[in-house]
Amino acid sequence: MPSEVELAGTAYSYIRFSSAEQERGDSLRRQKMLRDDWLKRHPQVSLDTNLSLQDLGVSAFRGRHRGDKHALGQFLDAVRRGRVERGSILLLENLDRLSREEEEEALEVLLGLLRSGVVVVQLEPETVFRKGDGMIGLFRAIMELSRGHRESKLKAVRVASAWRERQRLAAEGKGIVTTRCPAWLVAKGGKFEFKPGAKETIRRIFAASRAGHGSRSIARDLLADRVPHFCDGVWNHTYVRQLLVCRSVIGEMQPYRRADGKRVKDGPPVAGYFPAALTESEWHATQRGLAARRNEADEHKRGKSPGPRGHDGWVRLFNEVYDAPTGDKFMCVLRVSRDRHSREQRRYRVLQQEGVGRWGAKARSFPLADFEGAVIRKLEELDPADVLPPSREGSRVTELAGAVAKTEGLIAELQAALEAGTERPRAALDAMGNLEKKLAAQTAELRAAQREVASPAHEEWGTLKGLAKLVETDHEARVRVRAVLARRVDRVDCLVVPKADYRLMVAQVAFRDTAAARRYLLVHRIARWRKETKDGPSERRPAKTVCVDFAEAFEAGGVVDLRNPADVAEWERLLARVDPAKFFGAS
Repeated sequence: MPSEVELAGTAYSYIRFSSAEQERGDSLRRQKMLRDDWLKRHPQVSLDTNLSLQDLGVSAFRGRHRGDKHALGQFLDAVRRGRVERGSILLLENLDRLSREEEEEALEVLLGLLRSGVVVVQLEPETVFRKGDGMIGLFRAIMELSRGHRESKLKAVRVASAWRERQRLAAEGKGIVTTRCPAWLVAKGGKFEFKPGAKETIRRIFAASRAGHGSRSIARDLLADRVPHFCDGVWNHTYVRQLLVCRSVIGEMQPYRRADGKRVKDGPPVAGYFPAALTESEWHATQRGLAARRNEADEHKRGKSPGPRGHDGWVRLFNEVYDAPTGDKFMCVLRVSRDRHSREQRRYRVLQQEGVGRWGAKARSFPLADFEGAVIRKLEELDPADVLPPSREGSRVTELAGAVAKTEGLIAELQAALEAGTERPRAALDAMGNLEKKLAAQTAELRAAQREVASPAHEEWGTLKGLAKLVETDHEARVRVRAVLARRVDRVDCLVVPKADYRLMVAQVAFRDTAAARRYLLVHRIARWRKETKDGPSERRPAKTVCVDFAEAFEAGGVVDLRNPADVAEWERLLARVDPAKFFGAS
């Protein structure tokens, strides 16, 4: 060890501790006291006060303190750039303040400083480390660094073990892990309770979402009805959207831990930890509707969808409607016409493909109200068994739940091995990482199957049949039917052929999760005024739409698939030869 006379020049004091509890304790005062006492004994050493080297509440176990956002990382960078002169002194309470990483990484940090000419002084017990000390000094440093790493590792294992024990007791209903809880709950007497009116508000939000309302609509209704917010804030669509995907509303608590400075999931969720506001079946039914609306919103952002609502709040029933000849999506276009006799204006909506007006595509339009009304009436008449997939979701849920439980068991075994001190910790950590990725994928698949069970196809089809007659007059019924159609109808491909005072359309409705499809022929007669004749005065012939099954209209037509360009071209020529007047008789 060099004599005290040899130590002279500029000193830098590095102070670090890992947690807020240490700040409230004696750690900061003790480190400063040891530094000041050492400086008094070495008057030839001056303390640099320009560079503040304090990492308060920063752990050194994973090396995060060496990042460029922390004091030590900035000091190491200054040493590498030569801004810290050779012969400068770094004062530490102990080498474990410099690093508590594994011995190889910690020793590399120390050796890097020594090779740069920095003298490292450990204050307790007082030891000087500098380049050229030989094997004795190097061995002494390794022993100190190894001790610090072992202590941190043991502490981490003990804390993790204690945390998991608290989680286990909480899962068994024998206590709570922490008083932190969702905003709609409050901790009282070692258990959680709902804030006044919070449970009813949560159920209202989820019920509105299952009925087809979006987060913005729900937030507006809550504000209009002056429903109290859980946090004394203001309802907005962001908070509503976050609440709708939160599993805490069904009583689930997901433990977390810190890994490499990031917050990661720590084991499986604890069911029944919080009081539940609704059942898991209700939660999964809500997720199914959210998924359908999320896909639609994504398409709208990418410019592939015009959106479900008009500026006046009107809701479009079918969103996935495509023009068969071009593949363009049909937009909803608002038009205004003026009656030449009464001079009254009439506003109406039509389906029109997106390409019109951009690259000179041939316009193919069809009155939207007549299209929706005709197709809905035909769907209402269908037997659900003919167009919906057979139900096997229950067995699928059981199968996936077993796979998830098996993977969770393997992860628990590896965690126990790590806590007991396995001979191959790195291999165990790698295996655990792979299992956690596998568990995440299995859990996502399980929840998708649970959504199907919670919102079965036949039950949803019953909702459609019960509300189909109300969609023209009842806004709420229209919203709910739209939600069912988004979940059960994959797309509608249409072939529109204009012909004088008529519009002919072949509509092919394809259903999700099945190869079943239904095809209809819609013939729309445009409203016209008849000229005054000797037989009577002029009169207005009203618009009218007739819808028949495609097979009935063309008995010898065979099977048509509007996703096949050859079929589209053939049936476009056929429709051009059809006399549409025959579908209306003498009317």
